[in-house]
Amino acid sequence: MNRPDTPPPVPPDVYVLLTADNAYGFGYGSNAALVDYFEGVEDGGDNIFVCSNACDAETPCPNAVECDIFGTCNGDRRGPETYVVPGDTAPANGFLYVVVWSDESVTQGLIGQFRTSDGSGAVVYTGSPDWQVCATGVDIDPVDADPTLAEINAQIANCNMGATGPTFSGGWLGNELGNNPSGVMELSVLTNVADEPPQFAPLCQADDNSDPTRTGDSIDAEARWMWFDEDNTDGTSAFQSNGMPRGDFLIFRLPIDSVIFG
Repeated sequence: MNRPDTPPPVPPDVYVLLTADNAYGFGYGSNAALVDYFEGVEDGGDNIFVCSNACDAETPCPNAVECDIFGTCNGDRRGPETYVVPGDTAPANGFLYVVVWSDESVTQGLIGQFRTSDGSGAVVYTGSPDWQVCATGVDIDPVDADPTLAEINAQIANCNMGATGPTFSGGWLGNELGNNPSGVMELSVLTNVADEPPQFAPLCQADDNSDPTRTGDSIDAEARWMWFDEDNTDGTSAFQSNGMPRGDFLIFRLPIDSVIFG
């Protein structure tokens, strides 16, 4: 008797917390292109760093802002943003993408975390070795129009060309990759909190993950700021702007499987 094939189980959703100095867009897709893209977020000051209000059925958000599944009034645009990647639509063996650009003023960086909705996988933070970055060399500032989905996908294709392509970084860079055409570029991580610029101090991030007063958009203590460094020998920080684009806009990506099966 022939038995019907059993369909594979649907992966869990991925819960995302993200913020960037200054602007970013988040999405997910295959190795070759985004299939879903949340439009860009361009913020400054408190809207980058400060926690949103906590909320629940008994404590609604002010100003008719919706209380999200993280228990936070995230629609107020303050602090880290929250996203849900549906497990039934995210491509198998795909990537989570974060497209970032800065105002080339004061500081710049990306920080966040990714976990499964059912708690079955590992929590993956910015700064983990699974991340890759590509510096497109296409300068975009917050006052400019955000990059379109077509423009981003064109740059992903350029990044996939590696050293033969036109990107500033010569393709994807990361701890697990051997690509580094110039030998001095890197995905830079602020591993030591003491080295963080003082402007990052107000970040909505826990000192103690078990703190019962944490809000739903509070990033875990383990997360670290990361950015692209175009020259790790020049003695300057990738997180302190020198007024130059330094390769951005940037595209960071993380294998979805590192979250679901990590």
